Amino acid sequence: MSTKADTPSEAEIQEWCASYLVTALRIKRDRIGFDADFASFGLDSVESVFMVTAAEDWLGLELGSEAAIENPSVNAFAAFLMKCLEKKAAGRAGGR
Repeated sequence: MSTKADTPSEAEIQEWCASYLVTALRIKRDRIGFDADFASFGLDSVESVFMVTAAEDWLGLELGSEAAIENPSVNAFAAFLMKCLEKKAAGRAGGR
C-alpha cells in the first residue's frame, strides 16, 4: 500500500506494469517475470509507447516515449518511474 496518499509504492507500480502487460498482450499473469525483458513477452516499440503513455496518465508524469525501451523490464521500469515520482515530489517541495 502507498505510503503517501497519491504516490504508489514501487511494488504497486510493478503490479500495474504486470497488469498492463497481461491486458495489452493478452498473456497469462504467470508469464510475467519482473526481471525479464519486455520483448520476451512480445512487447514491441509501438505497444511500449502506449504503456509509457498509460503510465504518464496514471502517475501524472511526462516521460520520453523511449522510457520503456531504456528500462526494459518490470523492475527497471518501476524503478525508473519511482525516480521520476521522487523528482516530481522534490520539485513540488522546493516550490513551496
